[in-house]
Amino acid sequence: MLSSSSIKDCHSSRSQAVDKLIDRLRAEAKANGGIVSVLKSACFIVFYILLGMCFGIEMDEETVEKMDPITKNVLITLDTRINDFLPILRPVIGEQRKRALQVRQQQVHAV
Repeated sequence: MLSSSSIKDCHSSRSQAVDKLIDRLRAEAKANGGIVSVLKSACFIVFYILLGMCFGIEMDEETVEKMDPITKNVLITLDTRINDFLPILRPVIGEQRKRALQVRQQQVHAV
């Protein structure tokens, strides 16, 4: 859980993320004749801030972009499953557990 003191501790990473957002938007505007995709850049920066808050380290853009599909894969794999409601079926549905373990290994190797 985030407390106000831990949010204050992340001030430098948040301000760095805002600077990075402005730089990304300027670069995209220059490359596309003034047209930018704000939603894509904003999602990236929010994800950048969350990764910094979760792991406590500053990551470069390449690492953040590498973590994005892995995190999405984790969310898809850990979606609500039938064995969450009926644990007796757990032996029958073993493939989902194997897939979850594979995704976890992929996540560990990426970090």
